[in-house]
Amino acid sequence: MRKITVAGRPVLSLPLTPVEIGLEVFAGIGIACAWLAFAAYWPKLPAIIPTHFGVTGAPDATGPKSELIVLLLVNVGIYLMLSIVARFPQIYNYPVPITESNAEKQYRNARMVMNYLKAVCVWLLFYIEWQTIQVALGKSAGMGALMLPVVLIVMILPLTVFVVRAYRYR
Repeated sequence: MRKITVAGRPVLSLPLTPVEIGLEVFAGIGIACAWLAFAAYWPKLPAIIPTHFGVTGAPDATGPKSELIVLLLVNVGIYLMLSIVARFPQIYNYPVPITESNAEKQYRNARMVMNYLKAVCVWLLFYIEWQTIQVALGKSAGMGALMLPVVLIVMILPLTVFVVRAYRYR
């Protein structure tokens, strides 16, 4: 029987691990929170809201409150896109060659990173939505000065771990 491959890589059907299931639930809760916050605060928002925050976390641009809809749709879009992409680890770019012997570990590692990034992106965009609402309602002054460094660490760290693991799983 001929094995199925994509670009010379094996196609494996790997069930989600408990950690991946937890990340899925966590991301799903983040999407639900984003929708609930949007629905709860939409009627209370002024016509003009902050639409951009600078590196210090202070708002530096304003626009119509309909921009909040765009933020919510981007959040849902990223969630859906990363959910779909996570199902096809055989098409990712890897720092090492994928072989029959390392494919399962490499695919699980890469899929874990995708699921982690999905959860982080969903919650980050929800936080931005929440802070936008809070600033628009006069309850907050901005995101805070630590927002940018925290985002960079939370996004770069899993990618670094992924690359180190990929080399270890050769």
